[in-house]
Amino acid sequence: MTAGTDMPTAPAAIPQRLRVTEERLGGGIVRLRLAGELDPVTGEHLRAAARAGRFGFCACFEIDLGSLSYVDAGGMAALADAVHAIEDVGGCVVVAAGDAAQRVAHAAGVSREVVFA
Repeated sequence: MTAGTDMPTAPAAIPQRLRVTEERLGGGIVRLRLAGELDPVTGEHLRAAARAGRFGFCACFEIDLGSLSYVDAGGMAALADAVHAIEDVGGCVVVAAGDAAQRVAHAAGVSREVVFA
């Protein structure tokens, strides 16, 4: 407890700010829809999931960034790492993103590492 208050001093839990939904489209294609915020903290969860093979093996992934409310350079770097992890096990990845997200990717220096649709 902090002096003079009834509030505990332990940090509050970090809310889940990034949601990833998975939709199997058939033919070995999986769409991953990202919603919320993609930044260095939330991006680490995406990166770790891709490295751990959480999304399984599919011929191709479409990563849809259309529902993101926020993305920064650190989030784009994490996305590029996730793309590389999927490609390293033989998958292909196409990222569906608007102009704003593509500008962030360019500013982050990952626009050549990610295939945008």
